[in-house]
Amino acid sequence: MFFRIFAIDYYFQEVNKPTVSSPYYTNILNTMTKMLPYSDHVADLFCSCLQISNPTHRNLVINHLSIRCYKPKETIYHEGDLPLNLFFMIEGKAKIFRENAKHDRILRMLAPLEFFGYPPYFTSSRFYVSVICVESSIVAAIPLSVMKELIEKEPQVSQYFLRQFAILLSISDQRGEVIARMNLRARLSMGLLYLSYKFGMEEDGQTLNVRLTREELGDLTNMNTSNAIRTLSQFASEGLIKTQGRRILLIDKDRLMNEIEDPGLLLESVQIGKY
Repeated sequence: MFFRIFAIDYYFQEVNKPTVSSPYYTNILNTMTKMLPYSDHVADLFCSCLQISNPTHRNLVINHLSIRCYKPKETIYHEGDLPLNLFFMIEGKAKIFRENAKHDRILRMLAPLEFFGYPPYFTSSRFYVSVICVESSIVAAIPLSVMKELIEKEPQVSQYFLRQFAILLSISDQRGEVIARMNLRARLSMGLLYLSYKFGMEEDGQTLNVRLTREELGDLTNMNTSNAIRTLSQFASEGLIKTQGRRILLIDKDRLMNEIEDPGLLLESVQIGKY
């Protein structure tokens, strides 16, 4: 099985430089060492998620799938780029956002085993969002022209994308109106619960398994940074959460949920990208 694994040579060359001793390069080496043994299984995982069982179609995936490592804050694609690939998050986390003069607006987050980067291809348009990794990530990519062929030949693949487009359209219809009538507490509650459903919790069962800056949390919940900080402090003083730097512990999820008038949009948002 052959994979075009981009940037491996570059990273190993950097790691092997005698003058380089930063933890970042050590982490890259550890990541690549960990990735290589299971790279042969990425195509199988990709096909399993989309229920592709036909041997010919599986070989098509194997022959065209590529893998790349991204470092924190590295861009996967920019707003305005042409869509060429379907992306599949293997490990790591990323944010999908729209750039704004005042502040960016995070539309959603990406977790492992999620597909992304395909909507503009089917409307013959360019990307209207950007994607940046929030931690070290490993991402697979396959040309959308190949995916179009699979969609035409594999009913379950076309059903997956139909479902995703239906969810995106439904959320688009609701989001503006729902968020506009939410107060700051409801917005932050929705954002924190969204992150808990999206990435899960750490072993203690309370700490969010993702680290965002206060600015990113504000971008996610459609408020400015100062309002995000102020509302976080209110929640902490009321015993709903605890904060330790970027670590956020959800102490009382029920009370956070009660802050949201209509949780339907929250639950639907978590389904995007899932198979």
